[in-house]
Amino acid sequence: MFFLLLFLNLVFASPKDSITVGIDEHLGEFIDTELKVVNSTGDTLQLKDILTKPTVLSLVYYNCPGICNILLSGLRDVVERADMEPGVDYNILSLSFNHKEDYHLARNKKQNYIAGMNRKINKDAWYWVVSDSVSIRKLTDAIGFKFKEDIIEEGKLDFLHAGALVFISPKGKITRYLFGTEFLPFNLKMAAIESAEGKAQPTINKVLEMCFKYDPEGRGYVLNVTRIFGVIITLGVIILILVLTLSKKKKTTEVEA
Repeated sequence: MFFLLLFLNLVFASPKDSITVGIDEHLGEFIDTELKVVNSTGDTLQLKDILTKPTVLSLVYYNCPGICNILLSGLRDVVERADMEPGVDYNILSLSFNHKEDYHLARNKKQNYIAGMNRKINKDAWYWVVSDSVSIRKLTDAIGFKFKEDIIEEGKLDFLHAGALVFISPKGKITRYLFGTEFLPFNLKMAAIESAEGKAQPTINKVLEMCFKYDPEGRGYVLNVTRIFGVIITLGVIILILVLTLSKKKKTTEVEA
């Protein structure tokens, strides 16, 4: 089952109108921030209560026998390694797309993953939630996350689905998808910066945004060589003009003297 899910993740995680299982990117579109979810303590929230910062969303289900646990472990790992603070720079949201799962499962899952972290984070920065079938379908449709029920044995429900992290801005805008189950801290940071949607950032972040760009095929950030060379050439030309101008002024002064 795991290899089947991994195969689906690799094959279907690309924009295709006809896919029934996978992820159809909806970059730049908005989710309904008034959709209701139930958190791991049984409280009912609206998504806007969670999207107070750029938010990393993982769509999983808690009794998943395969890729969900690997995805959540990959998310936990990158959160531990990234030089950003959950709850300060961004929030994390894990939502079960299996409407039959309840908040008790969410609570147990949260406790296990938080307890297994070497880096201590604010536990309130990582939301683990469940919801009803209508709200789940509205959210997954908005994101382009397409999954399919698969009954592997009598009385046991499974799902065919892909794996990715989805970044959502505080206004509910879908800003980035990071596919797979392993993630680089730099990719997390860049995606979170993008998801901040124009809010003031430290200068170093602006430099990073200028020097790197998102590669849709590689599903990550790469050096923007063209822009970097353009900046270097421009600076070179400016320096050359300054040198020639100052040299000319110096010669003129010497002649007058």
